Amino acid sequence: MFAGQAFVLHYKSRMQGCVRIMTTGMLMGREYLSGFRELDKNKEEKIETENQVFNAQFDVYATNAHSAFYVLTPLVMERLLGMKNKYGRFGVAVSGSEIAIALSTGYFMFEAPRSYQNIEHISVENSKNQIRQMLAFAQLIEDTINGRMVKIYN
Repeated sequence: MFAGQAFVLHYKSRMQGCVRIMTTGMLMGREYLSGFRELDKNKEEKIETENQVFNAQFDVYATNAHSAFYVLTPLVMERLLGMKNKYGRFGVAVSGSEIAIALSTGYFMFEAPRSYQNIEHISVENSKNQIRQMLAFAQLIEDTINGRMVKIYN
């Protein structure tokens, strides 16, 4: 069961196609998608970047490689690696004018805690900060695709 947050954000773009970026894990020496679907070989191709650290921790599928490299700039890959360190499992899909982000945080925002140790998860300030971080990440992807330079906020 998925326990986390999912965001679908709209932005202005002329990018054609779809790019899916998903975290991977290792099980008995083999790489596997951490709860995500395999690619549809008739519609997508698996993309490998020049960054071996990134390739070891993510699988990227795209309707065409050209679109994938619009999204996967070194700055975006660096941010994705940082997000993996923070959240573990997550997926990002960029398609047309939408960016979808699914974070497997293990809890739902604003959910009533089941124990006192989990009470910080219902903090409005905590949820607001997490939403702000996701919006900043989505803005980074949008600016990357549209060719603008951005200032990165942590």
